[in-house]
Amino acid sequence: MAGTVSYVMIIMILSRLLLLVSTQIYMSFFGADRFLNIYSYAITIPNTIFNCFGTALGTVFIPIYAGHLAKGEEKQAARFANNIITISLAFTAVLVALGMALSPVLPRFTAFKEGEAYSFAVKALMIMMPVMLFATVLYFCVFAVLTHRSAQTAAMQPGGTTVVLDAGHGGEDGGATGVSGTSEAALNLDISLRLRDLLRLCGVRVSMIRETDTAVYSDGCRTISEKKVSDIKNRTETVNQTENALLLSVHQNFFTEGKYHGAQVFYAKTPGSQALAEQLQANLALGLEPGNRRQCKKSDGVYLMEHIGCTGVLVECGFLSNYEEEQRLLQPEYQKKLAAVIAGTLSV
Repeated sequence: MAGTVSYVMIIMILSRLLLLVSTQIYMSFFGADRFLNIYSYAITIPNTIFNCFGTALGTVFIPIYAGHLAKGEEKQAARFANNIITISLAFTAVLVALGMALSPVLPRFTAFKEGEAYSFAVKALMIMMPVMLFATVLYFCVFAVLTHRSAQTAAMQPGGTTVVLDAGHGGEDGGATGVSGTSEAALNLDISLRLRDLLRLCGVRVSMIRETDTAVYSDGCRTISEKKVSDIKNRTETVNQTENALLLSVHQNFFTEGKYHGAQVFYAKTPGSQALAEQLQANLALGLEPGNRRQCKKSDGVYLMEHIGCTGVLVECGFLSNYEEEQRLLQPEYQKKLAAVIAGTLSV
């Protein structure tokens, strides 16, 4: 990694110096030395340093830093950012000091070898060098702020937190059945898989409790009752054993009457759960159902939600007992929108 950064920096510096030298040769060849005014040196030379760091920042440093975060390597990302800031500022300070020391010499290579023009060129260089140092320091201060904010986000989401996606039911437990025969378990899995892909695209670390139409009960369970008990306890154990977990459980609602509709979020009693549920409920209404007046509620009687130790929410994405909503939930485009709203809430 260090070698790559070094090569890129060297190439950028040489390319800009070559541009400066070739410009002078070209203009001298055509007898246009008079156009090589003080700005060519008072601005171009220190600006070369500034541009090199700026280009490296955007094309090398930030992508490498983001790559560490995407892999969950928070410590390496922080160490890389600190090293880049320290080394770059030190290197810039050395270059500026060298530039200021050479300021009286540089104009002698131009038409400004003496007199008032020479003095002005020297003064301009002496001013522009510290200005470029300040600009570079400012550049990397911005980088420091960005990396700090990224680290904060990582601590909340992609790096520091693992989002555990629980696609409700599965296997022998199909969950609720929609009015047109839709299996809740299958629908939960479809939405969860879309959500998984979106979250990972955003750099969020994701763990799926199930990725196929299977239950997660332990071997040896024989009766349906034993399998259900084992399944829910295994899900709970998976969440609690995941370091820095955040649970999002995906389900569908059902009621005896078909008139009810709308997504609703339920939250665990753990810290952060209610705040997340409130934000998610608001975003679901805003992004999917402007007419949805449902409020998030505390989860009561759900074993998983009552026995986790981390922040957790359960999303009832809609009512399978409502034919129109059931058909909407089956549409891939609507599932994408639903997943996008949830992913956007978790990755902000």
